[in-house]
Amino acid sequence: NRIITLAIPHFFQREPLRYDFTFAGWWGGYMGMLPLALAFLSLFNKQKRGLNYFFAVMAFIIIGKAYSLPLVNWIGYLPIFRLCRFYIHTPHLFALTIAILAGMGIRAILVNKRTFKKGMVFALLLAAVMGIYLFCFREADHFLLSLRSSLLTLGIIIVFQFILFLKDKKIFKTR
Repeated sequence: NRIITLAIPHFFQREPLRYDFTFAGWWGGYMGMLPLALAFLSLFNKQKRGLNYFFAVMAFIIIGKAYSLPLVNWIGYLPIFRLCRFYIHTPHLFALTIAILAGMGIRAILVNKRTFKKGMVFALLLAAVMGIYLFCFREADHFLLSLRSSLLTLGIIIVFQFILFLKDKKIFKTR
């Protein structure tokens, strides 16, 4: 239910600033919309030996295990994985995989010619998820803060897409 907090900060927070932190779904905080967008763009440019797909699958498995997806959760029953204290040992691995994928996404932007449309897919998916969540939680106490954080995220998406548009039209040079 709260996987959206990976991309949008403060979405389920009741107050703008609190010293009493309330657990928001992921044990490590939020990743940010831009690293996730860059990680998404990395999937459209095959890296050496398909490393981007390897890191994407690893990130999916780690986050799927954290949110107890049924098929992914079975991995914890394998003999060697029963010994791993998952929630203590894996948040940094998820952050590392997203950081590596974001770097590959920057490379994909520099190498590929048409990244605006691919970025638009991510932007529309994120906007749709935000809209669904805002509709579902319209009566919640945190709705106004969720709306403000969604508007901030939409602003960042628009700027990001504008930069991709300028790059595709060769107004921005690769350098």
